[in-house]
Amino acid sequence: MLSVGLLIILFVIFVAVVVVVLTTIRAGGRKRQLDVSENLSVHALGMLQPIRRTAREIVALVSDGDNPNMRAISGTATQEVGRIESQVAQALLSHDELRRTLNARVDAKVDLKRLEAQIAADPLSELAGSIQSAILARKSELSQYEIGQKALEEIESGVSRAQATLSELKAKLLSVKMGASSADAGTTLRESVERLNAFSVSVDEANEFLNHQS
Repeated sequence: MLSVGLLIILFVIFVAVVVVVLTTIRAGGRKRQLDVSENLSVHALGMLQPIRRTAREIVALVSDGDNPNMRAISGTATQEVGRIESQVAQALLSHDELRRTLNARVDAKVDLKRLEAQIAADPLSELAGSIQSAILARKSELSQYEIGQKALEEIESGVSRAQATLSELKAKLLSVKMGASSADAGTTLRESVERLNAFSVSVDEANEFLNHQS
């Protein structure tokens, strides 16, 4: 049976993920992100790689010094894609922790069935009260695992949204590189970078809110 402390930890992890979605890393963005990624599982690294690849491609595109529209957004775009990459890496650390925690669900389900069979076989046993308490505790534990599963899915959804946001900017950059009209290109790129900024800033604000609640 999980301790009260572990149940609280599971609940806190869920609240953090739902409020933050993708946790921000401020100072030392790129270097710290690399440090974080060294602790990720193979599964999490597989989720991070598309983000990394798209981020590198965006940075390469905005580094085109011959295109005035690229130059205009280069600094902001580079900063924002680095921040989102860092946020995803940090979120995937929580993803790994949740996956490890959720591995205990099978044992909890087996134990619950055993206890329910035991009380059904002898409902008048002297141990009936203790068994019923154990059953309630196991059900509570399993409900926490359901919360953890939802948090896991929320992280995965957040990673997908981050990838979609980066891919949108990359597509617009490629369009400009292929010769989109200068006036339209400037406006389109600024709007895409603004959406990128709004995505990462919303994560920062959510994280600050969470910190003030703790």
